[in-house]
Amino acid sequence: MFVWDDYFYTYSVTVLDDLHLTLNRAMPRGARIQPLPWPEVLFYRTVHISAVVYITWLVYSASREYDGALNIYAFERGWWWIGADKDVSNYEWHYFYKWFWVILPFYVGHFALSKIIEWNFVWMRRWVDLAYSGGVLLYLMGWQTILLFLGHCLAMYIVSFTRSFFICWIASLCLLMTLNIEFTYSLMQDWCCKDQDGKFYLLVYTLALTHLRYSSFCLEKCLPEVKGQSPSRKDNDKIKSDNTGPQQKDPHHEEEPLGTQVCGEGFVDLLFYVFYLPLFFTGPLLTFNFFRKQMNSPSSPGSKKTRPLLIGVARVLFWGMANEFLLHFLYFNAIQQNGALMQRLDLWTLAGVGYWSGQFFMNKYTVLYGVPASLARLENLDPPQGPRCVAYIYTYSEMWKYFDRGMYSFIKRYIFFPLGGSQGGVLRQTAASVACFTFVYLWHGSEYYVFLWTLFNFVGVVLERIAAVILDVPVVYNTERRYLSKEWIRRLHGFLAVPLFLMSAITAFCFFGGSSVGFIFYSRYISSGNFQALGTVYAILYCCVQSSIEIKDNLYTSEKTKVS
Repeated sequence: MFVWDDYFYTYSVTVLDDLHLTLNRAMPRGARIQPLPWPEVLFYRTVHISAVVYITWLVYSASREYDGALNIYAFERGWWWIGADKDVSNYEWHYFYKWFWVILPFYVGHFALSKIIEWNFVWMRRWVDLAYSGGVLLYLMGWQTILLFLGHCLAMYIVSFTRSFFICWIASLCLLMTLNIEFTYSLMQDWCCKDQDGKFYLLVYTLALTHLRYSSFCLEKCLPEVKGQSPSRKDNDKIKSDNTGPQQKDPHHEEEPLGTQVCGEGFVDLLFYVFYLPLFFTGPLLTFNFFRKQMNSPSSPGSKKTRPLLIGVARVLFWGMANEFLLHFLYFNAIQQNGALMQRLDLWTLAGVGYWSGQFFMNKYTVLYGVPASLARLENLDPPQGPRCVAYIYTYSEMWKYFDRGMYSFIKRYIFFPLGGSQGGVLRQTAASVACFTFVYLWHGSEYYVFLWTLFNFVGVVLERIAAVILDVPVVYNTERRYLSKEWIRRLHGFLAVPLFLMSAITAFCFFGGSSVGFIFYSRYISSGNFQALGTVYAILYCCVQSSIEIKDNLYTSEKTKVS
């Protein structure tokens, strides 16, 4: 059983927050980066944009040239006014794009019902919402699936009465392993979904998300109470800022009176949280401490939220249509499923396939998270924001922090902090990081390509941390400032960031397309011995890093302006 240490909960700062390559070490934390001469910045941006445009054209050309060599089952008839087939080989996007149209009427009904309850019977919201969500899920997924979900929830709820964080985690991991062990996996498939229309895929996807929710609920009950609040509550401001951006005030508003107590800690509250319809199918994950707080808070005036909500909905719809439009012209998903073709592509086209795989992945989750999150915001919840654009993220730590912010909040609150965090010494800090990545590996599915992805992400995060420690050593720090200007320090740090940037890209391609795709990128770019090509890649990635630094600085400035 864990020995809880309030000191760690109160003062822990996650290692994932400190794992940047410290490109801003030349100035105090939170300050703007050291600016470079504008012609140099213009050069970096020109190279960055030109490279993206060029590799996009090459992917388009390859899509037209090798159309006949690709799997015919990876395509379907596209929009009639375009006159081209559409790549549907990315099963996750293709499935949920159609699925959202199926559940859209139920979303509308949920929103209408929630507003009626909010205006007249707010004290009944939990019961009415649970009844409506349960009925919808029963209709869409069947009684066997609902019974399976209830069994998981009941098992964890019973275990939570032990108030043992360790025992709850053991139970949570045992339930998670039912998705990784062939026997239980097949048993669920035979009992719940014998048909072939994708229902079992939906079951596995939603059960994995449900696992995070019921684990959050039960683990929250096991957090120790200090002066009437969880000792990790002081860290919630940091987590909330990570999830939703800069906050002008304490997001928990402890000084404000709460509204009607809609959500508590009973079994019905667990079901209300787990089966909350807007966030049930695709997320994003809203940990229980935030869900309960927001549900029990007074509703804010709708007029203040209408404009930003409409903008958010329009943005999500735009990216959904953009993804569909893109798949009529760029067949990168189908291309990366053809290993022989990937081996024949030139390095520039191969880079384009990798780049657009990453952009598509980001756009996909912008939509998968954005549609439910927009509906939840209409109902006065505040789920985590969607992923940041991966085009200007070049460090492992930022990718983990800003892509899936709900998952980041979960592992930070329930794994990293309890194991001591960054204040627990090197050994406990390393153990906490290993535990975080081990859980991520098991949750995503214990397959070989997931193992490679999590392993190299862990290595990358550790290397970033080592680099940050070295750069903070007084001898190194003083030597840099004695012999280099602030501008050259930024250039040096950007140059040192490129190897990990390249490594993060290749491991991401492994996650997108499988271990064989990752090996193709590694063999073609790294182990081939083509130093001229590797040098060209290094130079372009260096320009992309410097361009990304400028983009992040502009975002930091605009966010600070909004707060002030």
